[in-house]
Amino acid sequence: MNKIYENNRFTNILTKNKKYWIFLSLVAASIVLYSFTKIYLDNKNNELAAEVFSKWELELSSKNADDSNISESLFDELISEYSATGYAKIALLKQASINIDNKNFDNALNQYLTLIDLTDGFRGNKLFNKIARINSARLYYNQEQYSEALLLLEKYSISSTDAIIHELVGDILKKQEKYDLAKDQYLKAKEKYNENLSLSIINMKLSLVE
Repeated sequence: MNKIYENNRFTNILTKNKKYWIFLSLVAASIVLYSFTKIYLDNKNNELAAEVFSKWELELSSKNADDSNISESLFDELISEYSATGYAKIALLKQASINIDNKNFDNALNQYLTLIDLTDGFRGNKLFNKIARINSARLYYNQEQYSEALLLLEKYSISSTDAIIHELVGDILKKQEKYDLAKDQYLKAKEKYNENLSLSIINMKLSLVE
């Protein structure tokens, strides 16, 4: 009798939770379908981005002045349509560098800031983000916008392993006449540099804030 009761009880539980199990199965199936769809779309986007990127690089290397509008159009397409791909991020770095060479500093800054936005956050790209932040900070520094420059680098100023970041933060703080803080950053940079020229420059900068 007890066995019959237990079996009936188990059957009742399964019946009551039938909708719950169906729901869980649908959720699981949706997750699997989403994952496969995302992988497919990501691969497809990368393929399309690679084509646009190749065309853009080809136009950049062209000597024909009429091609400038074409290269700009391809660059805009790459950034607007395929911003999640690595090709867009490399293009932003390359175009910003070109603009700096041509002294188009405002355009270069905008491209670095765009790259920061694209690579920020938990699922971003730390390397691209750091490069963009350093270069943006340098451009702000050259424009005497020291607060903006410092804001971009403050996440690295305490625990960064990069001497170049500590040195740049020290330069910014020195311009703000925060000499004790600048000295602290220069000392951190000195600890991390291991070649003579950089050490000589840091020692010179230290002498100016002591």
